[in-house]
Amino acid sequence: MILKEKKPIIYLLGLIKREFILTVILCLFIDTLLFYNQNILQKLIATSLSIPTTVLGTCISLLLAFLLGYSYLRWWDARIFWGEIVGESRNIARNFLSITTSNSSVNPFIIRNFINRQICWVFIVAQQLRQQNNTQETLNKYLINVEVNRLKDCNNIANMILLLQSENTQQLLKANVFSEQQATYIQKCLSDLSNAMGKAERIKNTHFPNLYGLLVSWFTVLFMIILQMNLHLNNKDIPYLFDGIITVVIGNCFFLIHKVAKLLQDPFENQPTDTPITSIACNIENDLKELLGDNLNQNVDDNNHKRFYLM
Repeated sequence: MILKEKKPIIYLLGLIKREFILTVILCLFIDTLLFYNQNILQKLIATSLSIPTTVLGTCISLLLAFLLGYSYLRWWDARIFWGEIVGESRNIARNFLSITTSNSSVNPFIIRNFINRQICWVFIVAQQLRQQNNTQETLNKYLINVEVNRLKDCNNIANMILLLQSENTQQLLKANVFSEQQATYIQKCLSDLSNAMGKAERIKNTHFPNLYGLLVSWFTVLFMIILQMNLHLNNKDIPYLFDGIITVVIGNCFFLIHKVAKLLQDPFENQPTDTPITSIACNIENDLKELLGDNLNQNVDDNNHKRFYLM
């Protein structure tokens, strides 16, 4: 997530580096063509510009507005789903602790292991969404060896961790630590966590149709060609290549908006524009550690705040 306190100008310009180079080449080619073939092209352009440049610019603007709005909606939905994960993680940990700590027969190791599993689950969900390869390291950090060995060959590790939580709840129910009502509430929290994970996976696995992006790219190139010809032929007093500079600037504004929309529509791609799920997971870890009375991780966002984004 881009931080509002810092302006990533270099990062934004880097997004359209390839488009900038290609548009400069295109505009230089058009300027050269117009310079050596003005008489012929004037007649050709007079008939080919029956569709005003403003109409094409309006079409591009409408497409970009739709793309950007839809992309932000996907990004915001991802943040909402992770907000559900934050709330349910706190709920399940708080309720589990309030029930088990009041029962002297419960081994403190069971309590700590349940909370550590929940912390592990949050990080594993984030890593699975971003398709990162450090899940084994996370399992070793938070889980006991028996559970690590059980999970190491699983396809969906996060879902299996929820199964471990559910099994642990049922064991405590059989041991009369939980009442039926209390166990049902814990199971409901686990179901809500699973639903939130599924919603995030839906965003991850459902891609926006690429045809809209192709239309924006094609229309922008056509718009730039027509705009530069108009500027060159209807403004004889402007310096040579100045029409190309104007065209490159306007065209790359369209490309930049399109690139930002494309990044926002995929909020789990390990990019600076992502929903900051790793930072959220670290905050959840601190919240749950605080419930246990453990020392908090004071450096959760130190590295991120040195940059212009949160991951």
